[in-house]
Amino acid sequence: MSLRTIPFQEEIGQQLQEVIKGGRIAHAYCFSGEPGSGAMAMAIEMAKALFCMQGDGDACGECANCRRIDHQNFPAVQVIDASESPSIKIEQVRQLQDQFSYRSIETERKVYIIYPAEKLTIAASNALLKFLEEPESQVVAILVTGAPHQLLPTILSRCQILSFSSPPYLTRVTRLTEEGFSPEIAHLAANFEADYLKARELCEADWFAEVRSLVLELIQDIFNKRSDSLWLLQDRILGHPQVKERPAVILQFMMTWLRDLLQVQCGRESSVSYVQQQGILAEYAKRLNRQQILHSMDIVLMTRRKLESHVNQQLALEWMILRLQEG
Repeated sequence: MSLRTIPFQEEIGQQLQEVIKGGRIAHAYCFSGEPGSGAMAMAIEMAKALFCMQGDGDACGECANCRRIDHQNFPAVQVIDASESPSIKIEQVRQLQDQFSYRSIETERKVYIIYPAEKLTIAASNALLKFLEEPESQVVAILVTGAPHQLLPTILSRCQILSFSSPPYLTRVTRLTEEGFSPEIAHLAANFEADYLKARELCEADWFAEVRSLVLELIQDIFNKRSDSLWLLQDRILGHPQVKERPAVILQFMMTWLRDLLQVQCGRESSVSYVQQQGILAEYAKRLNRQQILHSMDIVLMTRRKLESHVNQQLALEWMILRLQEG
């Protein structure tokens, strides 16, 4: 990966490369873009480009510095990633300031990335503002946010703002199929992940296609009320190592299939994700009425809530199967 190869953001990548080559680097940047737009990926690639040993304004991805940044083992690049946290607290900003107060034996330049920046508390924002108001010549700040209007205006005024637009669903699907992935896998991956790079990772992963096939088999067992549905779940699906790590993926596949049934019933066959299952979808769209499909979707959503509440995975999924078979 490099600045110029972030999908759908090649123009911004080229601009940043020219800025770095020309030595016209600003003290602070705000990369504004929804999750999936490539803004965070661009921030990482910019940090790598600033330290890349090739020195051509872009990240080679192969030199020692690029690899160390990829592995979060480069002290001059610090990332506050609060994607799984409710907020970014003042202590985190102060810790960042403390780390940057020490001289580095490797380089004078330092980069910090804050994501998502809209999670900064008021106190953390004020601490960051003080940091931005007194910038060191070799320190570069990159704030990544999907909601720039939630940042303090005084912070935004000190940043060079770059806007990243998220590619639409069908655009992501088209790019994935152009890269050689099957249309159905491309549709499903783009449905699961708004982030194009993550969607491509799903397409490349063997487990994604394997679990898709298992869940399709499970769906038919459930709606045909076969007694071996629980065995399929216990022995083959929950036994899959990737499912153990992310059991909710079963529900994503099932919910997408149920939504496709509604699309078929509404005459929108061109909008389905399971594009290779048109015949089966048409069959079940005739067998199940809309109320039954909506009721099934409610059961899947209730199962998701059970998993999020840390109910035993197997018990929650077995409960779902039995409820779906009851109709």
